[in-house]
Formats: sequence, C-alpha cells, structure tokens
Amino acid sequence: MGLDKTGIHFLRHSQKMGVDFARTAMIGRQTMRQADGSFASSEDLLFSLGAKEVHSFDKSGYEGATHIFDLNKPIPATFFERYSVVLDGGSLEHIFNFPVAIKNCMEMLCVGGHYLSISPANNFFGHGFYQFGPEAYSKVFAPDNGFKMVFQAVCKSGQDAEWHSIGEKNHTSTTNAPLYLLTIAKRMERAAIFGKMPIQEIYEK
Repeated sequence: MGLDKTGIHFLRHSQKMGVDFARTAMIGRQTMRQADGSFASSEDLLFSLGAKEVHSFDKSGYEGATHIFDLNKPIPATFFERYSVVLDGGSLEHIFNFPVAIKNCMEMLCVGGHYLSISPANNFFGHGFYQFGPEAYSKVFAPDNGFKMVFQAVCKSGQDAEWHSIGEKNHTSTTNAPLYLLTIAKRMERAAIFGKMPIQEIYEK
C-alpha cells in the first residue's frame, strides 16, 4: 500500500516506543507518499529513524528490492536473526502462503527486535488475498512463539485518522470505511515458532 501520513507517523511512534531501526528489513520495497502526492522510496525516512542498513525483500526486482525472494517459501537460514526491525507496510496480504511468510518475518528478527506492520483490516475488498483482524496477530506474536505484543491499534484510512488502541480482549468492528491495523511486536526469546499452531479458544473443545 505504501507509506502515507499514517504510516510515517506510525514509524515515528515506534521509534519513541524504543524500536531500534539499525538493521531494517522491508517486506517489499516500500514507497512513501510525499506532500505533493508523488512517491519516493522510504529508505531516507528509515535512515532518519536511525537505520544503518536497510534491505528489502520481494519476489520481483521491478521496484529495486535488495533481495529477490518468494516469501511463500521458507527463507534461508542465513537471514535468521539478522534484523532489528522487520517492516510490513502493506505486502503480506498479497502473499498467498501467509503462515510461511509471517514465520519468515519472525525468524529474521534478532532477539529484542521488533515486527512492525500496517495491514488492511476492513473494507479493502479486492486489494489483496487477505484482510487481518487483531486476534490473528495476537495469536502469532505470542509467548509460545517467543514474542510479545507491544502495541495494536486500528485507524481509518486517511491522512489524519484517529487511532483506537486495541486491548487484550477479542475485538470486532464493522465500519463503512477502510481500516488499517497497526501492530508492534517484540521478539523476546528464541522459540520453536508455530511448534503449537494458533487457535481461537472460543472454538476449542
């Protein structure tokens, strides 16, 4: 989707919360919408947030990604625990094998590193394969997998949209406007990711 004003604000908010952008991996080479409506690459923004190294991963090279790799497949171990930030600014919804793709992102993070995402939540019909609810990420970034959820919020798609923080309980929302889900999760320890598959307890017998 690219980083609009909401996305830029979210990254700056993440820095204030202690996220270290020193070694950043982008899922897809993210663009950034400028004041005049044109787009530029987001590397300069990430460098301003403290990045020393910025890599990008994409199946195609047409946007100039650093690493050409299909995240539908398990990522090579050479990328394990290499990055302090993995940023999805709107790419994982386009990757069909989501469980493998999100596991790749998790494996790429060093202990103490953060996963950041700006994901379509509601009313992005036809945009990608998926839209995401907060419970999916809460179950993925859980202690069983060595992670802790740090922050989640939803906001309407728009330049000055208000954020609404999401708590621990199940959250449902029906709107007539497109919604983004904003997520910050931290890798706390090495663990067997998806050794126990996520399940919604309300359907567990």
